[in-house]
This record gives sequence, structure tokens and C-alpha cells, in this order.
Amino acid sequence: MRSRILIALGLASLLASSVLGQEPAGTVSILTAHDYAQIEMLYGRYNMGLDSGADGGYAFARTFTSDGELVSPGGRTVGHDDLARLAAETEGGLRHWTSNLMIEPSVGGATGWGYVRGVDVYEAGAGFGGLYHDVIVKTSDGWRFKQRTFVPGHGILDLGATVPIEVVRARPESIRTGSVTALDYAEVKRVVGQYNLAYDSTRVSDDGALMGLAFTPDAIFEQGDTNRTGREAIVERYRSNSLGIHHWVSNLLIGVSPEGLESWSYVGLFTVDDDGAVLQEVGGGILRERYERTAEGWQVSYRRYDASGSTPEIAWPSLEADRFTEAFGAASDDAASPELSGRDYAEIEQLYWRYNVAFDSAATGGRAFARTFVPDGEFVTATGTVTGHDALAGRAAANSSGLHSWMSNLVVEPSPEGAIGRAYIMTADLTGGSVRSPSGPRLTGAVVSHDELVRTPDGWLFKTRRYARGFGDLGQVGPD
Repeated sequence: MRSRILIALGLASLLASSVLGQEPAGTVSILTAHDYAQIEMLYGRYNMGLDSGADGGYAFARTFTSDGELVSPGGRTVGHDDLARLAAETEGGLRHWTSNLMIEPSVGGATGWGYVRGVDVYEAGAGFGGLYHDVIVKTSDGWRFKQRTFVPGHGILDLGATVPIEVVRARPESIRTGSVTALDYAEVKRVVGQYNLAYDSTRVSDDGALMGLAFTPDAIFEQGDTNRTGREAIVERYRSNSLGIHHWVSNLLIGVSPEGLESWSYVGLFTVDDDGAVLQEVGGGILRERYERTAEGWQVSYRRYDASGSTPEIAWPSLEADRFTEAFGAASDDAASPELSGRDYAEIEQLYWRYNVAFDSAATGGRAFARTFVPDGEFVTATGTVTGHDALAGRAAANSSGLHSWMSNLVVEPSPEGAIGRAYIMTADLTGGSVRSPSGPRLTGAVVSHDELVRTPDGWLFKTRRYARGFGDLGQVGPD
């Protein structure tokens, strides 16, 4: 059985409709775990290519088809040459950060929705925020953007045309019994992006229908001392909240629970002006969620949000490396490449997020952080090189506990030794607490990492991590 909601976002009239069970024209693509991973990497390559201007801008241009186009309020940029010119003329800096991806199979490929934050912490006043709507196709060279439409600020309702968001809630191969797979992992991440997109931007169009579909009918949502039970009560509580690009999710650790899957993550809260030109940090905290596999796909059965500073201590998660990866079953949905499979990508992504949480929490005297490296692993920064588990643990143990490290734009490529990874890491101080705090959170730094990873009997681990403020000699940042 397949059910879906079609939300049409119109012009200034805010025309919208919801259609359940309507079949699209043509055949909807089947996305594997490997497809989801490759599409996510495409987003990272796009941002790194745009920010670095690598290869004369063609590293950015090659994330599009040869006739691909970028649509923004400033007009359309079409084709590799013009796209390359745009990237080559872009001022450098770690500006483009993606979060809350909602990737859906569609006729002929995939549709993507994702937030973008423009942040260069080394340049005051460089912030902006908005949303991308993407048409993505699979070519002989891999997944590429056919069209990207950038919507600044709160302009999702002013796209200038009716743009469908099609959510395929269930496919036969995702409703199974037994073990959890890499495809389940990808679908749970999609639910997180779906909820935030619906909460922030589409409620005025669909009266909360898309947000509701993220939850089971009897879901529980706890926030502070307030509990809401049931999908309808949750939607009613949050239906009237102000619109805007608010939520930024990072470090989404996923593990197994008796009910299905569970997650623990950071969430940052920020606001943008209507035109997206101004970005204001307003708070953040942690989210804990449980997911249930239903006839409509994975849905949230329990959600709790604790604002930073609202509890005496941060309820850090367990950081065992095998909480998710040992739960994988047969790779029937893995569609592996010769070198890296969908499962590999999932495990590597979890390693990155576990690294951030282990460093920020200084868990077990820094040993949880050290165990994300091989025994002789190296961590290289501008202040020097830290080598080996004892020294790595000491580095993390000296850290002050807090929600400091936020990651975006992860790109992983196979290498002869295992894999090469790149990512943006932003550091922030959330000690100011919530929206009500006069001091508020502060962005304190940003780096791009270049990482060597190896597969070991203990799973994927870092062999080296190298941080830099800019791209420098970090090598190729876009697809060949």
C-alpha cells in the first residue's frame, strides 16, 4: 500500500491542497540506501564547490546536469559554464551549511527539500537563511541536480509557481519484520527533516497535515513540563506557531530501542528576516525521539525537547559504537558500490556524529572520543598534532561540557585504504540558554576537516583528522 500527501504551495494567495492516495503520472523511482547516501553527498559537494570555487568553479558546476539550472530571486543560471562562473566569482569562506534534508523518490529521480544557512563566523554580518527545493536525477556520472530553486527567508509561500511536495509514506520493501537496515536508517532521517520542514514552513498551507504524518496516532511530545498525547493534540499545539526557518538538527545519533529505533540529537534555533538577509541565533537544546515502523513507514512515537540550560545537566546519550551498526540485517536494500555500501555510509556518518558528541561531553574521561580513532590515530589542528588514544582522551577531557560542535556537508569517497571524508564543523557556545536569555548563543568558530578513515574489526574509525579554516590544500571538493 502506498499513501502520500501532496501539498501545493501557491503564490501570494497561499493556495494549498492535500491529496491522499493520488498516483502520479509515471513510475516513482525506488531509492536504495546507497542512493540516499549519494544524494546527501551531492549536497555537501555543492556547498563545498560553491564556497571554494575549486577547479575554476567547475567542481560546483558538476553537481548539476549539463543543462541544470539554479533558480533564485536574482534570476536563473543555466549550464556548466555559467554555473562555474558563478562559483568562481563567489567570495570564499565556509558559508553554505545544509540541514534538515527531506529526500523523496519521485518520477524520474528524486525531490529534495533542505535548509541552507549562510554562515562565515570570521566575517561579521555574513549570515542568511533559506530553503532549497530540488529536482535530482541519476545520470551515468551519478546523482546530479537538474534544478535547484532557492527560496530566501520565509518565501516558501512565494515561489511564483505551484511546487509539489510529495511524501511517499511507505513502500513494500520498507515494511518488513526482523532486523533494521541502512534503508530504514535513511528513512528515519527523512522523518526528522519532514517534521522540521512541516513545523517551520508548510503549516499555513496544509493546516498541519504534513507535520501530523511524522507522528504515530498515539505519539507523545514532551517539552519542559508540557506533554501532548496524540497526533491531533501535537498538531493543534504547534499549528499556530510563527512561520520561518527555525530548526537546525545536527549530531543525529540513531540506535536501537525495544520499540524500534531511537535518536538523540542537537537542535539549534534561529530566525531569519522575510528576505533571508539576517540570521539571528536564538537558542537550542537536545531532542530525544523514538520511531515506530508502521504501515505508513517510520513515524515518531515519542519526542522530548530540553532547551539548553533548562536541566541541571545535559542528558548525554550512550556512545557505544555498535548500538546501531550491529542491528543491520542482510543488505537486501544496500545496492552497494564496489567500494562503499549504503551501510558503510551510515556507519561513517554515525562515526562523525559520535565524534562530535563524545568531544562535547568529554564522556568517560575523553575515552569515548579517543575510541573514534584507531589506536595510533592523529588529530591535527592549527595548534598542533595529538596522537594516540591517551593524548586524544586528554584533549577531549579538557573540554567544557556543552553543545559545541555542529556538522554539515559531509562528503565521503572511497579510497585505497578505506575512505576519505570532508565536512564543515561549526563551534558554538549555547551557555546563554534559550530564546529568553539576554546573552543568547554565540558562534565561535568554523573549520573544514579532511579525514582518512579505515574499516576495522571495531567498525569505521578515523586514522587522521585535519582541521583548517579554509580549503587550502584539502584537495578535490567536487565530483570528477
